[in-house]
Amino acid sequence: QTFFSSIQENKDARARMSPSYQVYKDFFATELQLDQVMREWAFRGKDKWNFDLRFATCHWIADNLDHVQKFIPSSHPRVFVKTSTSIPPVAITALVFSVIAILATLFCLWSMVYLRRTIAMIAQLEFVLLLLAGLFLVAIG
Repeated sequence: QTFFSSIQENKDARARMSPSYQVYKDFFATELQLDQVMREWAFRGKDKWNFDLRFATCHWIADNLDHVQKFIPSSHPRVFVKTSTSIPPVAITALVFSVIAILATLFCLWSMVYLRRTIAMIAQLEFVLLLLAGLFLVAIG
């Protein structure tokens, strides 16, 4: 047997998830089948747009559909499921609270740095800024 594809194991997970990767990996043709495609191509003549090879391949696939269908994944054709695009109320509530937390953190940061109140001067400024930065990152997440 002559294998059509010499595709090695692809390390990319996205490529392995594609149904076409499995088809290319598993597809094979014997030398006789390849000879049929090449003869069809040679006897068609030369086309300046190189359509002859495409036609010969499509003609061979149409004639050998039972062989080709063995390599089509069982999950083909895929079924698309329509999902809801509405946002659940819990997500909206969480978004509102995170925006409030971000605004409160930014206000505290602004008041610590630019207003320089006496209570801010008594506290360790670096510690409070680190605390506010952590709260800001938690609110963003």
